[in-house]
Amino acid sequence: SLTLPPAFPQFTTVSLYVPPGAFPAGTVVSAVAEMGVNLSGSSSNQARIVPFNNDVSLQLSAGGLQPSKPVRLTLVYDPAQIPVGQDANHLNLLRYDAAAAQWTLVASQTDVRSRTLTAFVPHFSLFAPFFVSPASDLSTVQVWPQPWELGDPASIYWNTVLNIASLPAGARVRFFTIMGDLV
Repeated sequence: SLTLPPAFPQFTTVSLYVPPGAFPAGTVVSAVAEMGVNLSGSSSNQARIVPFNNDVSLQLSAGGLQPSKPVRLTLVYDPAQIPVGQDANHLNLLRYDAAAAQWTLVASQTDVRSRTLTAFVPHFSLFAPFFVSPASDLSTVQVWPQPWELGDPASIYWNTVLNIASLPAGARVRFFTIMGDLV
């Protein structure tokens, strides 16, 4: 478990929990507050995004290694620092995909009561908090990974989460079995 000293006024605490066995013994994990990355004009093919602040990001690394288990990253934010016109309920963590030159959604959850943004990151990279705007219709909805299999970590289709992005505000998602039964 690693807690960073406050580096940004927007976030009072940034903590990282690396579960046992996520890396080989002796691996050095680092989390560096990146203040020189300009996030204005950032884009994602998954959603419309607005950075929490134009220079708030976090670089996670482990000497080139990637975790074999997801690592929990928690940011405690100051609600007074939320930009005018933004809603804490739309706060998400995104990861920069250098190969695609864009930001990718990370499965994350905002708890407005405890003022936390929590994500389980399966890949170390550059991360930043963004506000994700709801879509205006269903034409841009994305679901990944596909195919998806839950329950068998040995399967090549297994993943811990199913991501659904670019839903309109108020959209409802229902899941059905292959027999047509509502789950």
